[in-house]
Amino acid sequence: MVSKRDLSLEEMQKVAKNRRFHNRCFVCWKKFGKGFHFHHLWYVEGEPIYTDYRNSVDYRIAVVPYIRKSPQQFLLLCTAHHRMVEWLAKMGAVKFRRLCKARRLTRIGKKI
Repeated sequence: MVSKRDLSLEEMQKVAKNRRFHNRCFVCWKKFGKGFHFHHLWYVEGEPIYTDYRNSVDYRIAVVPYIRKSPQQFLLLCTAHHRMVEWLAKMGAVKFRRLCKARRLTRIGKKI
């Protein structure tokens, strides 16, 4: 018997093969596999929101038709990069600019 989790992963894999997603993480280019997420770039009223569901499997099942309908509204991300994007999205603009500056300065200081 096939579980809901297996079905949702299978559906996500089909969607991930869309030309928009290249079956890879948008950031690191890791091939699609277990633990990947379709990240909403923006929400349209009436679309499923993760917090409305008791578990991730039910959410994934609900959101797949929306990904198929509007793939430009999503990014395919591995778990690590999805966490980073979510964390950075919550960061204020000033802190984000300082973080980017700190990263640039760190690269400049490295020996080549």
